[in-house]
Amino acid sequence: MKIKAFKVLALIICMLLLPGCWDRKEIVDQAIILTTTIDVGKSPNKYLFHSHIAEPKQLGGEGQSGTEAQTGKSSIAHMRIEARSIDESRFIAENMLSRDIVTSHRRVLIIGEALARQGIEEFLDQVSRNPKNRINTLLIISKNMPAYQLLDVNIPLEALPQEAFYEIAVRKAHTPTSLRDYFISSTTPGVQPFALAYTKKFGKISFNGLAIFQDHKLIGFLNVDETQAFTSLLGKRSVAGVMLKFPEQEGGVSVMISKIKVARHVSIVDHKPQFSFKVKAEGQVTDNTANVDLFSPKILNQLNKQFEKEIQRHYTTLFHTLQKKFGVDSAGLGAMIYKKYPNYWNAISKEWNTMYREQKIQWDIQAEITNVGAIGPPLYNSSKSMIKK
Repeated sequence: MKIKAFKVLALIICMLLLPGCWDRKEIVDQAIILTTTIDVGKSPNKYLFHSHIAEPKQLGGEGQSGTEAQTGKSSIAHMRIEARSIDESRFIAENMLSRDIVTSHRRVLIIGEALARQGIEEFLDQVSRNPKNRINTLLIISKNMPAYQLLDVNIPLEALPQEAFYEIAVRKAHTPTSLRDYFISSTTPGVQPFALAYTKKFGKISFNGLAIFQDHKLIGFLNVDETQAFTSLLGKRSVAGVMLKFPEQEGGVSVMISKIKVARHVSIVDHKPQFSFKVKAEGQVTDNTANVDLFSPKILNQLNKQFEKEIQRHYTTLFHTLQKKFGVDSAGLGAMIYKKYPNYWNAISKEWNTMYREQKIQWDIQAEITNVGAIGPPLYNSSKSMIKK
């Protein structure tokens, strides 16, 4: 009898749980923010906010009647507001929309170059203070243009624009700089934060290097070549190509860097830091217009030496930009000292900005071309015309 009563009680408890959620919110009642841009406003002390809002009815899967391709309607709605802060812009937007604003699905935050040069500390505080905002949101700086213009372009292949920004960052730049990454860098002694830079080319969005910050203000940009060298220092995948030339000869050999690894070391000698970087790189030939036989050991040895020189040139150019032009330790030389010699760092931290500009780096670069392709000489030339030494 007791067992039967227990079963009945358990059944009643299960029935109470079955009805589901009492405070449900329908997706059609939500204004889901996907992307937000922030620019300097036209009015004094105001900012221009532009957001992409998802249209749930247009986001059906393949074969469903609600997709953008079948209905002809856009899957996103635009909202542009001038306000004094992020919170004020949200308050204004709430009174203009028939739905409740949801920012927890925002994947991309874009800040215009002009505003970034003034400083972004205020916006970082407002974004991080609200727990509904995701700190893995991708942080982007628009280069040579207002941020909102990056949303006014046609995005090929992707149904939602923010997916294009994210996929380019992960698949092409290999340096997804989220708000979380920015916060970590900005709070780590001896290193300054950075963010991805995008611009518009041929009417499409395009990755255009890295935005370098100091004290939360934009200082300048690294170009794409410098960014590829910078990325390898962080231990990230770096896909870059170099052109190797032969003296007194037209054309060259294009080499794609397929693998690169950087080992960084710091030591204190005579109360001064000394930095040494060891680089190991592998490459594969993608183009041979120099009319040379890549199966020749002598030719290959010459190419490997030029390969090493070209890689060192990229790193030298990068640090010249960071140290001499910007004076910003984005590569984290100071952080290397802080982690290995914390007491020494505490003694020099206030003078590091001045010391950083004069630091020398000893490079040990080993580069090898491991793949010349399926053929040595080009198929359109006879082997007799090839240069073999």
